[in-house]
Amino acid sequence: MWIASTIGFYSVAEWEGKKWFRVRCKVDAENLMEATGLPADRFVETQQCDYPWRVRCDSQEEYDLCMKVISETVNYWKFKPEISKRPDQAPKHDGYMRLWAWLAERFGGGSYDWMHQQWKRNRNRRRFG
Repeated sequence: MWIASTIGFYSVAEWEGKKWFRVRCKVDAENLMEATGLPADRFVETQQCDYPWRVRCDSQEEYDLCMKVISETVNYWKFKPEISKRPDQAPKHDGYMRLWAWLAERFGGGSYDWMHQQWKRNRNRRRFG
């Protein structure tokens, strides 16, 4: 399961009876560790895989805590603008926008054309000043 939140982007999976919050940006794991107060040994670094940093949940309670902490970060009306406010998450904004646009284009559900034009205009402003 993928979770895009204001404290990080997580790929959540189960392996050998444990839940793992896997990340490509180290700060995302650090944010989750800080927000939950999990013991330091739950932070795992493994450079030989697609997600180099991970937070391991050794129990259902730890997993529930991680999910609770992430869900409590939802205190905004629009996700993408909120991401832009956080220096550690702002670099992901355009990636989230592309994912949003791809889903909207293929499955509909809203004013995709208008939003896509807005995104392209804003992207060009950031790129060219």
